[in-house]
Amino acid sequence: MACDALASDAVLLRCCRVQRMPCGGPGGQHANKTATGVRLEHLASGIAATCCEHRDGAANRRGALARLRVALVCRLRGGGRQDLLRPLVR
Repeated sequence: MACDALASDAVLLRCCRVQRMPCGGPGGQHANKTATGVRLEHLASGIAATCCEHRDGAANRRGALARLRVALVCRLRGGGRQDLLRPLVR
């Protein structure tokens, strides 16, 4: 089972440390009361991705997975032009 950018969502999540956290964003005061923000850390590489844009925790997890995939591909390809990827990876 490979834990890389091409793995399915379920496999990639098993290779990550998942942290839930409260963070600002849509939802007003409710956003600060619930831990819907998600931070994923890929254990093999140490790359982390965070998503707090949505009020729904599952949507934030999907967003963090997408950002993590971009970061893993960048690492695989040797970095490339980081200034072009900055809007995609936080």
